Amino acid sequence: MTVRVWTTGRKLMGNLLPLFIAAPVAGWGAWKMIQSGSVSTEGLLWCSGAVVLLWMGVNFLGLFRNGSMKRALYLRLKSSVYDLPADPFFAGFARPAFRSAIDPHEDVGFVLLYPDRIEFFGDKDTISLPKSCLEAVRLRPNPHSWAFLGGWVSVEGKLEGEPVRMLLEPRERPTLWGNRRLRGAFKNRIEKWLQTAARA
Repeated sequence: MTVRVWTTGRKLMGNLLPLFIAAPVAGWGAWKMIQSGSVSTEGLLWCSGAVVLLWMGVNFLGLFRNGSMKRALYLRLKSSVYDLPADPFFAGFARPAFRSAIDPHEDVGFVLLYPDRIEFFGDKDTISLPKSCLEAVRLRPNPHSWAFLGGWVSVEGKLEGEPVRMLLEPRERPTLWGNRRLRGAFKNRIEKWLQTAARA
């Protein structure tokens, strides 16, 4: 039986840990304003500090246990895929219809670029799209974009006349900001792969 790594608990911890850090500071700022009976400068400073702490908490703690998930899934990948392409890339994945209040990533796993297809080998699913159906690679926003901490690399095309889209966000580095800086390079890598001739 496969032990899942992308669990509800890990998704929740990525949200709760930053809140645990920022909430006491925000509460103290609110208490100062209640005490003064007005929107005081001191209270606003405490609340502003809470926003900064929240941003830092999301950046540094939002990818809770990311490294351990990457290691576990890489071992699973090596034991499951025998024609492993060079330099698989760790990423979060979602289908366009996926919605969650906990995390924008439907699954986590490795992006594999084969001569004829792109494949996502995830904790739950393996999703594959043939290169012949793909048309473009774009940067698109996701909830991480609201805090300037990330966004999707969207691989898009048409399969049997219907639009298809694979949404990917780098998770190679331990922080969201660090992974945000990888988006351009990740997009360029997929675009270069897309421009090469497919081999069956």
